[in-house]
Amino acid sequence: MRKQAVLLLLLAAGCDLSSTEPETRNSANQLELRAEWQASIGSMNGSAVTGLAHLMEYRAYYEAEITVSGGPPSDSLVWRIYPGTCANSDDDEFGNSTQAFPTLRTDASGSANLTRLLAGALDSLADYNVRVQTDGDIDNTVGCGDLERQ
Repeated sequence: MRKQAVLLLLLAAGCDLSSTEPETRNSANQLELRAEWQASIGSMNGSAVTGLAHLMEYRAYYEAEITVSGGPPSDSLVWRIYPGTCANSDDDEFGNSTQAFPTLRTDASGSANLTRLLAGALDSLADYNVRVQTDGDIDNTVGCGDLERQ
């Protein structure tokens, strides 16, 4: 009885109930862009690795693109997002590392580029950094860049 009364009230108010069909989105960039983050990756611990990371945040997802050069030729590098800055970072990475951050595969010149859609949202009031590592160990960081909101 109560549902019928609400339905009649909505119809009387002129609500169009036919517009309740769900919308399908096939990629993150079809959602509203909430924020952009960028980091210049500088070499660390005697390496030659440099690069750029760019994140575009869409609600509960973000698209991350990372480009590096100066890495070991035809090899693999691990990248992660960490809370804090390069100078003062937490050891706990952001997100699920196994699924979220695929390995960077360098070409014969030691360069790599990767774009990945990741679940989660960054806190706009917090500091984050992108680290490039030889084996995923924060102690083996070969490049780091502080993410800055654009």
